[in-house]
Amino acid sequence: MTDERVNEVSKRIEVFTDSGRFGDQFTERVKGAACPRCVITVYDAHQPEALETMRAKAEAYGVTILPSVAVDGHLVDMDSLQQGTIRKGLNPC
Repeated sequence: MTDERVNEVSKRIEVFTDSGRFGDQFTERVKGAACPRCVITVYDAHQPEALETMRAKAEAYGVTILPSVAVDGHLVDMDSLQQGTIRKGLNPC
């Protein structure tokens, strides 16, 4: 018997960034805090091929600043992320 839960995604994490001064560092912090089963999508305002999708998702989630993170379609509290407690916003997986 195969346990189907093994292949399940834990969380869908979406990072909204502008590749600015701290954008790459922020993205790496999010990736480091996520579990191996999380699916991470990065939307970069400086990547024209992703800009339309990024705008639509940002509007749907209420993103008003970059960088921002959404987990399973809900924005993560930026104060928590900026205070170094990024893992708390993403876990438990």
